[in-house]
Amino acid sequence: MGLDVSAIKNAVLVDDPKVSETEDLDCIYGGNFPQRLGSLVDGAYYDGEPTGSHYSNGYGRHGLFREKLAELAGYGAKKTPKPSPGDSDFMNKLYIHHHPNTVAAWEAGAGPFFELIMFSDCEGYIGPEICQKLADDFRKFSDTVRLIDDQWFKQSFFDMRSVFEDGAQSGYVKFH
Repeated sequence: MGLDVSAIKNAVLVDDPKVSETEDLDCIYGGNFPQRLGSLVDGAYYDGEPTGSHYSNGYGRHGLFREKLAELAGYGAKKTPKPSPGDSDFMNKLYIHHHPNTVAAWEAGAGPFFELIMFSDCEGYIGPEICQKLADDFRKFSDTVRLIDDQWFKQSFFDMRSVFEDGAQSGYVKFH
């Protein structure tokens, strides 16, 4: 199992879809991140053009990707002690311990890639305005990433860049 991210461009709100049409549409939901929807209407159905741009990683690898994005963006590292296995919140604290740059980005509340770093790793939607902001962030850091000697990160970075550039074309990005 893992995370798949794809883009839809030229999205159109479908005011009153027939039940038979809904499986071909996306029902947009904000979940824990309604501010990521921008101009999209939470709970509404949209139709649009799939772009073919795609990002895919396992959940753990996506966590590592976000960590490397946070490091690239210069959020710094929020060091935390390694938790004890007997701790009742061991798994959450272990994640925080292993992702200090991600935690620093969460605490910053804004900055490069913030809307992606502080977002679900399994499902949700990001609207066109946030897609544009993230596409701009990816463009800003592209020259630096081209110099990095980590092919997996480089490929993931440019795949995600394409997804957000496409979603910014009056569309959205969906995590599924």
